[in-house]
Amino acid sequence: MPNFDKTGPAGAGPRTGRGMGGCMPGYGYGCGCGYGRGMGMGRFVSPKNQLMVLKQQEAVLTEELEMLREDIAELEKSA
Repeated sequence: MPNFDKTGPAGAGPRTGRGMGGCMPGYGYGCGCGYGRGMGMGRFVSPKNQLMVLKQQEAVLTEELEMLREDIAELEKSA
């Protein structure tokens, strides 16, 4: 989020990016809670927790893919 002004990427509004900022509910990318590469702050990540995080990331990426497909379809119509 540029300048932490809640405008989202390119001023498109909150929750329009990849879920890497502070607007992502729950555990997401870069939260420093031991999820992702490294293990964060030395906390144990159980397979159940890792599965939860991966499903959340999948949902975020699926949503982003759908938005990209919509943008591509709009551009193809106008081209």
